[in-house]
Amino acid sequence: LQCVNTANTTLVVASGATVTVTAPACPAGYTQTATNCDTSSNTVGLLGFGNGNCRVRSADVVAQEASASRTCCRVPGR
Repeated sequence: LQCVNTANTTLVVASGATVTVTAPACPAGYTQTATNCDTSSNTVGLLGFGNGNCRVRSADVVAQEASASRTCCRVPGR
């Protein structure tokens, strides 16, 4: 397989807020194989993920960041 990661989409998560971060789409000819979620603090909890979306909730007293990307793969020569 030939795989690439998309760029990150990053959102600010306000104190006590819940947001869904949506990763950029896979390039033409590639199929999504994973959703990748990351946060700037362990006080931002991951509520769920899939299909390029990461749903998070902040328990911090200050704004934090959350990001999402996709791993996309294809079979070379097809």
